[in-house]
Amino acid sequence: LESWKKVEKSIDFQGDIITHVRTLEAIESGKQIVYLARIDLLDIFKQTIAIFEEKLNAKKLAIKLESHSEQISIMAEKISLMQNVISNVISNAIKFSTEKSEIKIWIEDKMIDYVNLYIKDRGIGIPKQMIDKIFDPSESTSRPGTSGEKGTGFGMPLVKTFMKAYGGDVSISSKAANVDPDDHGTTICLSFKKAKNFNS
Repeated sequence: LESWKKVEKSIDFQGDIITHVRTLEAIESGKQIVYLARIDLLDIFKQTIAIFEEKLNAKKLAIKLESHSEQISIMAEKISLMQNVISNVISNAIKFSTEKSEIKIWIEDKMIDYVNLYIKDRGIGIPKQMIDKIFDPSESTSRPGTSGEKGTGFGMPLVKTFMKAYGGDVSISSKAANVDPDDHGTTICLSFKKAKNFNS
């Protein structure tokens, strides 16, 4: 039974890689069109976080969301935002966090046309040489998480591709634990285009 579970996991993992590669190729070739709509960022974000409750509990991770607004309207595509953007970023934050640490999320709404969503973990961080390659699907950037979790290496290229399709962008800042033992971790910034009011 145990060996069969390992086979199932391996099949699922290979399937994830194939799906990610096909999605990247489809968007870049124009075969998959991303249809933008007005979306409540906070509502979608809270729905996506709920999916990771079991993984958060397994590592005893606290997740803290700070926002001064009850509703923030952005332009995006709901399914890809949940499944390919937010899910990938949260999954990585959990994957590279150390047990009993905190993932902090906050929203910065100071610009006229864009709103920034920040996800900061207190995990092992990303080596500087890897950050320069992390959005390139042709580079090997996959590495195991703090509990041995596997990764495909295509998560962040997908995030970048979809964020660009939304008219936004993504950036990363990180301090590796072996470089800065007291202040290590990774911060992802997702910059979304705001949805304008119809009367503006």
